[in-house]
Amino acid sequence: MFSTAVALTTYIRGSDEETRIMRCRIIRYLVLSQIYVLRNVSIQVRERFPTFEATEDANLINSEEKQLLEETKDNYSQFWIPIIWAEEILYEARQQGKISIYMGWLKVAEDMLHPLGEEFDNLECNYIIDKNLITGLSLVDKGGKQIPSPQKDEFWDKQNTLKRNI
Repeated sequence: MFSTAVALTTYIRGSDEETRIMRCRIIRYLVLSQIYVLRNVSIQVRERFPTFEATEDANLINSEEKQLLEETKDNYSQFWIPIIWAEEILYEARQQGKISIYMGWLKVAEDMLHPLGEEFDNLECNYIIDKNLITGLSLVDKGGKQIPSPQKDEFWDKQNTLKRNI
């Protein structure tokens, strides 16, 4: 989720309220999707979020989103629904000219396919949910606002950039 949040901050530029809401909704939807997947493999997550009401009580979905989830009939899972919502927001951002470099979304798509990384053994799933939500929202809301001005540094035009202690 960290690299997805960094990509959102990098490629969906703007500090206006609408743009910030877009970035935060995408993170929230991706974390929500994680919750619905992790509920199937973690008893702790299932106990923490046993129903849509529990995710609503945690402010991860609102009443409209809850209703849309409940109305979607799928015999196996509804984890994919928030991902579709996130993709729709990305499409809207692109239509509005808010996405600065479209090729960066290849990395975002890859991260969405493997949100927990390659290794998924003995993870504390509730910690991952909390960490991803807090870090993701913080990054997309506060990251990328101002970067240092470009200037030549100590390594400019040098072949041996680092001194070695041999």
